[in-house]
Amino acid sequence: MTTDDIFVDISRQWIGLNHRPVSPPMARILDISLYALAVFFVSGWLFVWVMHLMAIFNGKRKLHKKVEVIGVSETPLPGVSIIKPLVGIDPNLFTNLESFFTMTYPQFELLFCIHDDKDAAIMFVKKLIDKYPEVDAKLFIGGAKVGVNPKINNMEPGYKAAKYDFILISDSGIRSK
Repeated sequence: MTTDDIFVDISRQWIGLNHRPVSPPMARILDISLYALAVFFVSGWLFVWVMHLMAIFNGKRKLHKKVEVIGVSETPLPGVSIIKPLVGIDPNLFTNLESFFTMTYPQFELLFCIHDDKDAAIMFVKKLIDKYPEVDAKLFIGGAKVGVNPKINNMEPGYKAAKYDFILISDSGIRSK
């Protein structure tokens, strides 16, 4: 059995032509075609891997730079107004709100916005304001009709009273570290 006969047998089995003979030249063409197709896909696979490696090395080189830590005394951090719209009592509400009162950020204010004057969250906010008198915190009850979104209407007094340029809107389920 020659090499051509082996190729013919393999080609017949691969394409399911065991029931009729394939001439050796036709089998050779089939083998070359399959080989070319395999080379094409392996080359594509290698190309993709080379591109991945280039991206990893380029990212490491250009994007992974050491960040310089700026001392607080050199550049003062900007003040932040934190608006917290509240509706009802969420799980862990007291703990979540208290985490903002105990932040170590140097300059911030807390603006609590509650739409309904009978909301149970008012009790928690007042208790925390009394517990932490050194924190700049204000409670706004009732909103202003400025649009169709009730949450935006609820926060409007806080927007107007914000004394810092940077405003952070933080829902009641958010906890600070």
